[in-house]
Amino acid sequence: MKTNNPEILTYLDALLRTGNFTKASQQLFISQPYLTQTIKHIEQQLGTTILNRQSVPLQLTQAGKLYYQYLEQLTLTEAQFHKSLNRLNHPDFPRLRLGILPSLGTFFLPLLLPGFSKNFPDVKIDLFEALPNETEHRLLHGELDLVIGQNPEIASPQLTMYECQSENYLAVIGQTHPLYQKAKQTPIETEELLNQALILTTSGSAIRRQIDQLFMQYKQQPIIKLETAHIYTAILLAQEGLGITFAPQSAIEPFQNRNQALHLPISSTVLCSKYYIAHEKHMTLTEETQAFIHHFLQVFAHYQKQTK
Repeated sequence: MKTNNPEILTYLDALLRTGNFTKASQQLFISQPYLTQTIKHIEQQLGTTILNRQSVPLQLTQAGKLYYQYLEQLTLTEAQFHKSLNRLNHPDFPRLRLGILPSLGTFFLPLLLPGFSKNFPDVKIDLFEALPNETEHRLLHGELDLVIGQNPEIASPQLTMYECQSENYLAVIGQTHPLYQKAKQTPIETEELLNQALILTTSGSAIRRQIDQLFMQYKQQPIIKLETAHIYTAILLAQEGLGITFAPQSAIEPFQNRNQALHLPISSTVLCSKYYIAHEKHMTLTEETQAFIHHFLQVFAHYQKQTK
């Protein structure tokens, strides 16, 4: 089996889920020797081990994690290819190609898609989740119809944007964090928050861009405890006291009742988040695209009224 065979991803998922070759082979309905030999064959082709067999349960090595990401990207690319091919084969079937940051999708899409699909049941939505620079690139090259983004001030001037009102940021401080008791009793200045060990989203994300600008504004060097691709992971780790993170109010809301963590409002003059939906400036809008833009603005306006 070749190293670019997407079936290997299924094998690795089963191994990581079950923790050993015997249980994984049972779930995959293949023999244990076949699974073992397949993984060994892949490792021989790669010239490195991808599984740490000494750990219980099994874990990926650093090379294994890199290989796993490679297989995920191959699977995503293949899925996008089939979507594009399907559009060519069925040009008259109404479609809306939507790009969005994954963390924004977790918040926005449950609010947006059910209502839109109810009014436009025949419209097929092709969803592309990636960092802002990639979704914007695809939008400008005609591969997407709309993009939902954050921070319109840094978006391309080649886009026509429809902005929502701004949303406040909060600092998340867990109950076991050394700053917790002080923050409960007295206001904490932004400079002191920035001097703490931080949990941040990875470079290139919309939230990270704003946090980086904040450090430039205060001329401080961040103390980064950990970086994660997902803002929800940062929030949960901060609530457990591993470090402090900053997140928009909408991202924190699902976790506000999880424990006794503090969620300190940050002044909107210091840090706030703006959302937008955009299309390429010269694009001819279909009825479905116009309706989705209108629906987006209505839903977010209703959400903001409820949270005030």
